[in-house]
Amino acid sequence: MAGSLAAIAGGLVVAWFLFLRRPSQPPAELTQTRLTFNSSENFVGSGAISPDGKYLAYSDPAGIHLKLLSTGDERLIPKPAGVPTGASWHVQSWFPDGTQLLADASEPGVQLAMWAVSVLGQSARELREGAIAWQVSPDGKRIAFGPVDASGLAREIWVMGSQGENPQKVLALGEGDWLQSVHWSPDGQRLGYIREQPGQPDSIETCELNGASRTVVVPDPDLSLSDFCWLADGRIIYTRLESPRARHNLNLWQISVNGQSGMPAGKPKRVTQEPDVSFEKLYASADGKRLTFLKAGMPQGQIYLGELAAGGTRMNPPRRLTNDEANYMATAWAPDSKAVLFFSNFANGPPGIFKQEISQDSTEPVVAGPGRTFMPRLSPDGAWILYLNWSKTASGLSLMRIPQGGGVSEFVTEIGPNWQDFQCARSPANLCVVLEESQDDKQIMVTAFDPVKGRGKILRTIEKDPWAVFSDGISLDGSTLAISKHDEAEINIRLLSLTGGSDRDITVKDWPNVSGLDWSPDGWTEA
Repeated sequence: MAGSLAAIAGGLVVAWFLFLRRPSQPPAELTQTRLTFNSSENFVGSGAISPDGKYLAYSDPAGIHLKLLSTGDERLIPKPAGVPTGASWHVQSWFPDGTQLLADASEPGVQLAMWAVSVLGQSARELREGAIAWQVSPDGKRIAFGPVDASGLAREIWVMGSQGENPQKVLALGEGDWLQSVHWSPDGQRLGYIREQPGQPDSIETCELNGASRTVVVPDPDLSLSDFCWLADGRIIYTRLESPRARHNLNLWQISVNGQSGMPAGKPKRVTQEPDVSFEKLYASADGKRLTFLKAGMPQGQIYLGELAAGGTRMNPPRRLTNDEANYMATAWAPDSKAVLFFSNFANGPPGIFKQEISQDSTEPVVAGPGRTFMPRLSPDGAWILYLNWSKTASGLSLMRIPQGGGVSEFVTEIGPNWQDFQCARSPANLCVVLEESQDDKQIMVTAFDPVKGRGKILRTIEKDPWAVFSDGISLDGSTLAISKHDEAEINIRLLSLTGGSDRDITVKDWPNVSGLDWSPDGWTEA
């Protein structure tokens, strides 16, 4: 998941779990407390709780802040003279005695240096240039770090003394692999790390300090890992992406590990279940009872309107439709094209589905709970607003309908938890489809449904690429489904027939990284 943090950094906050217990004890409810209140323009980039659990060190564009959690008092530790003014300044680890921090300084594409930063007012010390700092050992005598290559990635683990002396290479990954997050075992005899490979699943592995006895703790055959920490009681808490499609849906999981062998001593267990958020930069107190992390929701978005001109060949400067600070996503127009249907994300703003006239400044609620409601779309005849409803007690999602002019919501059909999308054609066509993953996780099924009668037959299946995120759109006459993968060097659009005809492919030369797909009223595919 290299690079994923940059996409969501605007909404970062630091929170903590209070009293994380050993698996052998009765489960306790986990409590989250927000510890920072930065704006999106002044986002938090990193954070770590002190070994005694009394302080939080976190970084933002101003520098590193030291916050006393019992009172909220904090002070700024400015960047040392050797760090450029525009460089990022990140907390990576505390020294065990609680008097120093291990920090990184970097600029876009350049890893500048590692520093030991005093919290007692003494001068910071530069430890090493051109390397990323990972963590100080439990006894405070060694530091794990990694040299950064020209691509900005670390492919080797090194260990040096706490003053930067006697660096020794522990491990080098194979060609094309890279490291994400490296941590010491509680006894300081092993190192754990996330190994990433292009087009392959991530894994948490461990090794001895000479690189020997490598073990795999958490292989993840389908999804992506982001970060982890190794608690004093031997558990590893890690973040796992719940769906390749949902790039901001990371939850915390835990697994017990044998400290001597590095082998898993149990099965993974989910710790949190929160949709549309992510957890990054995990760091625990010395006793493992408190854990800090960066928590982010979906990127904040507002709705703008743009008027086409010159026969649709250009667009006049857009104007903003929504006026508050919630995060909105527009998914449909009202039948008369005089209003926009949209929903708010759940972490920032009131949850629900809304409608706003393009000539008005205020929004009108359409659906507000129970559960979380999102993704409004119109039925082919425009009579119904279709939407999804999610509840923590349900195994999947409910596809619902409500009259376009207002009324009572009604159930249409159930959708599995690994859904991809649902779309509807336009009248006089009368086709809606839902895209879901098959039970064996190898295919995506395109299934017809009627807004009133419910689920119909499977129209076709698509071989699933677990590492691909794609956009899709059904043609206005319901005959064709267009799909295109994100993050490709050239845009490749597949036109899949839903009526038994031939499929076609379109390649858009010299245009990479499609991020959306739809059909124009005259039947052209727009990317």
